[in-house]
Parts: sequence; C-alpha cells; structure tokens
Amino acid sequence: MAALESMTPLSAPLLESLSLFTSVYSGMDQNKPLDIGDWAPPRLQEVSLARIYVSWSPKILCNLKTIKLKDIKYGGPSFSQLCAVLSASPSLAWLSIAAVGFPHEPSTLPPDPIHMQNLRKLQFSDIPLRITKGFLAAIRAPKCEFGGLEGDIRGDPFETFFTPEISHFFDHMRSGVTASSIRSNGHVATISWKGSWRITLDVNGTRAARRVLDWLSEPNSRAVPLHLTIDANNSRQVGEVLAVMVDAVDQVTFQYGAPVARALRVLATGSLVDGPAREPPHALKEVYIGKSLNDDEWEQLSSMLRQRQGEGGIGDQDLKPIRRLELDRLGYPYRELTEADINSFRLILWPNHLQEIRRLLGPEGELVWREKIVRQDGVLVDRHTEDRDLNGRTRSQCEEELGILRSIQKQLERRAASVSRKRNSFAPINALPLELLVTIFKITVGDEESRRWSIHERLLLVCHDWNHVVNNTPSLWTRIRKTIVSPNAKVIHALQKYQDSPLEIECDLTGEMMETVGGNAFLNAIFPHAHRWRKATSRLEDTVALEPMTSLSAPLLESLSLFTSRWSPRERNKSLDIFGGRPPPRLQEVSLRSVCVTWSPTTLCNLKTLEIQDIRYLGPSFSQLCAVLSASPNLETLSIRDVWFSDDTSTPPQIPIHMPNLSELLLSDIQQRITEGLLAAFRAPKCKFGKFSAQIKGDPFETFFTPNISHFFDNMRSGAMANSIGFYGSSTTIFWEGAWRITLHLDDIRVARSVLGWFSEPNSGAAPLHLKIHAIDLPGIEEALAVMVDAVHQVTFQYRTPVAGALKLLANSGLVDGPAREPPHALEEVCICKSLDYDEWEQLLGMLRKRQGEGRDGDQDLKPLRRLRLEDQYAEDKDAEIS
Repeated sequence: MAALESMTPLSAPLLESLSLFTSVYSGMDQNKPLDIGDWAPPRLQEVSLARIYVSWSPKILCNLKTIKLKDIKYGGPSFSQLCAVLSASPSLAWLSIAAVGFPHEPSTLPPDPIHMQNLRKLQFSDIPLRITKGFLAAIRAPKCEFGGLEGDIRGDPFETFFTPEISHFFDHMRSGVTASSIRSNGHVATISWKGSWRITLDVNGTRAARRVLDWLSEPNSRAVPLHLTIDANNSRQVGEVLAVMVDAVDQVTFQYGAPVARALRVLATGSLVDGPAREPPHALKEVYIGKSLNDDEWEQLSSMLRQRQGEGGIGDQDLKPIRRLELDRLGYPYRELTEADINSFRLILWPNHLQEIRRLLGPEGELVWREKIVRQDGVLVDRHTEDRDLNGRTRSQCEEELGILRSIQKQLERRAASVSRKRNSFAPINALPLELLVTIFKITVGDEESRRWSIHERLLLVCHDWNHVVNNTPSLWTRIRKTIVSPNAKVIHALQKYQDSPLEIECDLTGEMMETVGGNAFLNAIFPHAHRWRKATSRLEDTVALEPMTSLSAPLLESLSLFTSRWSPRERNKSLDIFGGRPPPRLQEVSLRSVCVTWSPTTLCNLKTLEIQDIRYLGPSFSQLCAVLSASPNLETLSIRDVWFSDDTSTPPQIPIHMPNLSELLLSDIQQRITEGLLAAFRAPKCKFGKFSAQIKGDPFETFFTPNISHFFDNMRSGAMANSIGFYGSSTTIFWEGAWRITLHLDDIRVARSVLGWFSEPNSGAAPLHLKIHAIDLPGIEEALAVMVDAVHQVTFQYRTPVAGALKLLANSGLVDGPAREPPHALEEVCICKSLDYDEWEQLLGMLRKRQGEGRDGDQDLKPLRRLRLEDQYAEDKDAEIS
C-alpha cells in the first residue's frame, strides 16, 4: 500500500471507477490509513477495495452506485462509519462486504434507517453475525431481490438472527428457491439455500437446521427436493439425523466415513434395532454412497430396497421406491475405469451383489456404479447413452419424430448460418479491402507447414465470406506441395481448380515416401501440367522418376531445383537431358544437387542463378562449365560445391568470362586448379561477396595466390570480421571471415602465418587472431606459439592438448626454466576444453601471475588476460560437474 501514498494530492475530475487491491499487508497498512484526498472525484460511482485501509469518511465515499469491500483485516470501518458512508450514497445499487474486521459491534440498532431505493444486490460474508444483522435491520431496500448471506449462528436462530428487526427482508430471502440441502455431522449442520438469495448458515445440530429450512420453505415459497449429506461417523448420530429429516428428505448422500449398514436399516425401517418399524422416509427417491461396500452393507442395501419396493413379507406398499442409486461414487468422477475395475465388476460385483440390486430397482430405477450406468443386462454404459424415455416406442413413432427433428434442425442450421454471417460482418478483419485480405491469405498459405489439415481447408471453414474469397482467388491455389502427410486428392483438387494459372510445384519424396505416400502418382499428376509450371522444386530418391522431363515443354518455367538423396547405378552412366535440349525461354534459376544433367550451353543458358552441388559422376568438364557460364552473361549468383570435374586444366582459358552482374560466388570442395582456373577466367567487377574452400599443396603464393587471380585480391582481403588458425600439428587451416569467407588447408603453420599476414595487410581491417590448437605434442605447440607470438589474441586448447606444457609456453615461451623467451604480448583470451589436473592448475595460476605482474616473476609489459573459459566438452553429467 505504500506505493499508493502519492494518490493523496491527486485530482481526478473524470474518474468514474476506482479499484485498489494489494497482495500483502505491510506494517504501515496496520497503523496508518491511506488518505486518498479530502473530497471524492465528482464523477466517481464505483469503489472496490481489497486489503486497503482508507479514511472511512462520507465526504470521500459518497454518491456511489457500487461499493465492494473485501479482506480488510486492519483498520476496517466501524459500524457507525460504514452506516454514514452508506447514507451518503442513496443511489447505491450494489453493496458487497466480505471478510472485513469491524472494530466495534453494535449493541443496538442505528437510530435512523438507511434508505437505498435503488439497491438491487446485497452480499454479506465472513463478518460478525451481529454486524450482518445490524445492517439488515438498518437498510430499507424494497428493490433488493438478490443477495448473499453467510454466517455462523450460535443458539436458536429465531432468537439470535431471524428476528422482527430484519423481517422486511424475509420475503426476498425465501423466494425463488432452486435448491436446498443440509450437511450434517451430528453436532454442526450447514444449511445451503439457493434462490434469489444464496444463504449458507452453520447452526448447532440438525434440528435447528431443519427448523430454519422449514421456515425458508414456507408455503409462500416454491420448495424443492431436499438433499441430505451425512458426515456423521457413528450410528447414533446417523439415526438422529435421519429421524429429524424423515418426512422431508428426497436425496441422501453418505460420505466416506458414515456407517452405511446401520444407516440403510434406518432408511428401510426408520429404526436402528429390529422389531416394529418406526416411520421411514417416505419421500426418499435417491441414495448416494461414497464408498465400496462390505457383505453386511450389501445385505442391508438389498433389504432396504425390498422394503421400499414392496417385495415379500417385509414390503411396504406406502413407501416410494428408490429411483436412483449411486455406488462407489467419491473419488472416481475424474478417472476412467481400468481393466481391473471391469474384471472386478464382471466376476465379483455383478453376479454376487449388483445383479440383485439392479433387479430390485426395476426398469424405472437407475443404478450407477463408479459414474457408469448399469443396465438390466449388466452392461456398463456412459450416462449420456441411456435414453429410457424411448422405451416402448414403435418404429413408425421413431421415424415420425426423426422427421420432425430433422426439419427443425435444418431450419436452425439455416438461421444459425444467417446470424453467424451477420455477426462476422462486424469483425474488424472484414473491414479490410479485399486486396489486402488476399495478400494476408497468400502469406499464410506460403508459410504453410506440412500437415494433413491444410491452411486452405482452415480458411474455407472460417466463414461464408472467406470461403468465397479463397475459392475465387486463383493465386491461392497455384502452389502445390507434396509431403508425407499431404494426400494426392488435395493435390489433384488444386491442379483442377484453376487450369489456366501458373503453378509453383514443390515435393519432398525422399526415402521410402515414393512408395508409401503415392509419390509416383503425384508425379504422374503434375507432369501433364508442365506447361503451367512457373517454379518447380523436387526432392527425390533418385533421378529415375524424372525421366519424363526429357520430353516436357515448360514455356513459363522461371526456377528449377532438382535434388536426389542417393546415386543409382543408372546415374553413373547416363545423364538426364532435361527438356530434351529445349530450354524454357523464361528459365533464370537452376539448382542441381546429386543430379547429373547434359552440360550444354544450349540447355543451361541466360541464367541469373546457377547452383550445382554433390555431383560425383558425369560432372562437367572445365571447358563445359566455362561454356555454360559464357552463355549466361547476366549471372548474379554462382555456387559450385563438392563437384567432381571430368577433367583438369593446366592453364586458365584464353578468353575471359565476363560476368558484369555477378555479385556472389561460392567455390568449395573442388580441385585447387579448377578453383584457380575459374577465378582467373572470371571478370566480375561487382563480385564483392564470395566463399571458397581449397586444399593447397606447397607455397600458396606460387601455386594459388598468383597474378592470374590478382583482380580478386582486394575483394578477398577486405572487411575482415574474424580470422583464425586451426593447428593440428601436421596441418594447418586458415579461416578468414570478411566480405569473402575463405577456408584454406595448408601444410605448415609458418605458411599459414604468411598467408594470414598477406590477408591482413594495412589496406584491410584486420581482426584479432584466434589460434585453435589440436596438436598433442609439445614441440609442435611450441613451434605454433613461437610463429604466432606477436599476433595471437585468443588461444583455444582442444581436448587432447597437453595443457600444462602449453600454459608454461604462454608464460615463458619456453618449455624449460630459465631466462624467458618472448611470450605472446597481445594475448587476451584463453579457452581450455578439458578438465585440469593438479599440475595443470598450478601452471595456469603461474601463467596468470606472470601476465598480471604479480610476484618476482611478474612482467609489467605483458597484457593481463581479460577472459578465461574452462569447459569439459565431453562431460556427460553436467549436474555432477556443477556440484
């Protein structure tokens, strides 16, 4: 509440409703009220306070229509203060007071009545009973037809509560009853009265509860069947409760601890002992037992039913038969019956007990066991499947009623559809222009995931208008996707929907899906529509299924992507002649993965994007690829990865390949001389972004970085973001990340250092160098650190690296004690990817002391480490590591 102190000086002239709630009481809340100002906002009509202590002044809380006070344990209003507040709000319509601690209880009624002509709803709960009575006596509210009342009455209710002072509320309290019940444990009884007023009262004993319930149910009110719930746990209390309620009870529920055997004897004879029967409960119709029964209890239950059903010498023809019996009720409503439950019913309960119980109840009676209805033939069924009112109907009567019901159903469906359309017309999305709505649908359909229930079907079922839009917009039906869950029927429907519209085809039929989901049928369905293809993407097991493409004509095709997941023997000997050497005139994008085609410039020409990957058989020759690239002077993106060329080249081509629009180039996992030959041939002044990976033997400046490719040097070396060297002892890998991402595998770390130095010449923005050491021998590590001593900023020791010796190198640049050689000055970060032993911890601390300048070995000229990362990347139990 302390956070609300700033409300004191505020002015809120437009405030109509104020609700303040706090979750906890602070010390301040118990001693000082919240002063929300001296005067109420002029328009304030509703105030709701929970755990808020305010100044209870009629100057502030006045002219209100709603007052709700709840859970005010400290600083609550006195009775006179709240009466003054209510008197200042003559137009009050709703008053609710729950769990409020009043500091003073009234000893007499207030001197003047409180007139509230508009009060409609009143609720008092968890407040002192005398306070409740005082308010009811003071308030004059002729229109208050709804209310709630909870309390604990000591002594005689008609002497302490239901007295003449509150008689003006009696008619309202007793009217409109919908349910009544008593719950008794013998000593205390709880009355529940549900009507216009909802009343819950705890009274002393069942007799007092019965008197109050009789008073509430006097002839001027509509009485309902009484439900008696017994919590008593001894026979005497059960007998007393049933004796009090004998002529009124309609339903009885025995809770888990009640003595059921003796209670059933009372229901049969009205007495707990054998002999002449007292008056049993005549009106009783329903019995609920919330426990499993033993043999004695089963016998008493059968006897009670025979007595009430009028069977044998003990039958009483004046008693009403039981119409509903529920057994084993509590604890089972939220659990499905198990196989063990069913077996227990069939093998034990039904033949030994329930069959006789079911017979005694007769065809009009209902037996329920563990929330399942037990039919007369012993079959368990759900409640909603039992329709006893149809018993005795003839076929013609059923047909007649069905005809009437179907006619009514059709009328209701038509009316519901009309009302739904009218309601949907008010939705904000239906105010959008049609073009914008179609655009939203296109985005939604374009992002559709693979599922059996498609986006189209969902949109069609939203409403009549959306159904019309989707069905009459061709562009929403021209993207055909085939996956493991999309049925061919949906594909065929989309193909036939708009037969003149261009199509986007996408299918994923890898693995065993070709046979299991009708892959061949799908391909046979789409190939006849090749003249409509605008974009086609297929992922297949092999290229055999693509053979019909050799004779297809696709005049509208702009993009073609073909992927296979494996190589078949046929593909190693024969290439796929797509479109029979007749290229689609609009084709601009081609992507091939594990698909060998005829590498002809007449087929692959005038492209803007060419991607070929994982071509291991019948790959292009160097001259064939140059011819294809020369036939596409407007190429913008070229990617060649993991391609085995059918021949090599010793010199670059005599004629350069001019590609003025090429902006992105990727060459990876192809022969070194092919890479160099392509770079030497290309003339691409706009190619500022690229990626290549190569394995270089010998001196790179003699075999690769030669004048032939010097026109790419400035772009390759520009815009460095990160660079690193991976040292494996016998080999070294350079990683250069800039406008170009370059990966080079070299023989020697000294060569790698010279290449990295060449990349990082002053005209490029060099980034800090990261040295990753995978070597397992100390001489190799010493050589690597010696080569990189003046350049390395970050060192990572991988799992098998001898860390102790490596750390001594970082401190001294030597493996032996004595005068230190030059350690790496620029080093700022170290990462160790293994758990350390005692010697390695000691070397780590020694290296840190040396670089931090501590002790006699400290070196003030060295940069201290700024980051040290220790991790065991092979640790299996992370929790154990943390412990």
